[in-house]
Amino acid sequence: MKNIILLTLVVSALSVNNLSAHQGHDHDAPTTLKSPKGGVIKALDESRVEVVSKKNDIRIYVYDKDLKPAKASRFKIIAKAELPRTKKSEKINLVEKDFSFEGSYDAKRVHRYTLLLVVTDSKTDLTVDLTFTIEPRK
Repeated sequence: MKNIILLTLVVSALSVNNLSAHQGHDHDAPTTLKSPKGGVIKALDESRVEVVSKKNDIRIYVYDKDLKPAKASRFKIIAKAELPRTKKSEKINLVEKDFSFEGSYDAKRVHRYTLLLVVTDSKTDLTVDLTFTIEPRK
């Protein structure tokens, strides 16, 4: 029993010492992405997606991994809005532009809804589900 307690104390002391040695910086921490259009940005494997909403308008910008605009034709995006409490989802029709997708959604006087995106990047043949919380502003 004494050996177990002693071993536990030694391991704890080493763990605390190791934690304090790395305090103040973390080399493995993910870098923060600054969104070019002021929206919310999320990363895929080789690309980035940014959502900007104002009133009923939704714009989805697509970028390469270096945040340079990517051709929208490279992506397929399916969008749905999910209202709180009801959890019912409604499809949002998107129009493809050069470097973005545009759509509109009337949030039916709720202060917040969830935007669900299914994004397929044809360059990497990767499909990712992304979730954004949208708070429509008047």
